[in-house]
Amino acid sequence: MKTNRNAILPTGIILLCSLFLFASSTCESPWRTAILEADLYDVDLLQLDDGIYTGRHEYRSYMYIIQSEVNNHQIVKIDIVDWDPNDARIKALAIFDRVIEHQSLCVDAITGATTASKLYLLCLEDAFSDYKSDKCPGWE
Repeated sequence: MKTNRNAILPTGIILLCSLFLFASSTCESPWRTAILEADLYDVDLLQLDDGIYTGRHEYRSYMYIIQSEVNNHQIVKIDIVDWDPNDARIKALAIFDRVIEHQSLCVDAITGATTASKLYLLCLEDAFSDYKSDKCPGWE
């Protein structure tokens, strides 16, 4: 039986590429895993004084910074101070509306932007770190 040497190299390259694509699609990045597995705690709003609270969280060697305004024991405004925008992170900004609407950090993530949603919630948790309350269910 004669082997076609011209077919071996392309076949090998296709197999290696397929293996690489399969392996990369089944592995989570360590940064994403760390965000998704981090515990998230709610905030005791009754303990908060009026003012601006700043929170930070590092993701992929970049520090995300948010500011939240509290008035009369309610979160009234949340802004991004410093971040590295992309489509998912822009989409996840809607998480701030949920936090303000529910007056809680224990809100559902934005579909299609789960990691970025959790990243912003962790920034808020940091801002209110002295006023942590119960662990948020569903984020374990």
